[in-house]
Amino acid sequence: MTASAHPRWPYDGALAVLLAQLGLTVAETYPGEFYTSDHLDLGIRHGLKSKTNRTHRDEGTGRLLRWAETVEVSLTNAARDAISTGFATDHYFDAMVGLLGMINILRGNRS
Repeated sequence: MTASAHPRWPYDGALAVLLAQLGLTVAETYPGEFYTSDHLDLGIRHGLKSKTNRTHRDEGTGRLLRWAETVEVSLTNAARDAISTGFATDHYFDAMVGLLGMINILRGNRS
């Protein structure tokens, strides 16, 4: 494979620039970053509240639903139900938080 044929790593430039190019942009996300008050503000704090505790996950459900409404993200009934019930597992919670966090970035609400 020649150097020009290699896919670009997500760290090769600003997201807007990478998305404007033809091809696939792949990025690794860390859902824990999205828990913070400067992002989705879920009240999950390392050492204080835990995503593995369903009660703690439940406490953030209203915030997630309000956030989705505020930024006009349409949730399916299944997604709304999963959020409303605090998710069956922390893995599902992380998957949703990661997705909503990426949407938040793509909408320009956070770099």
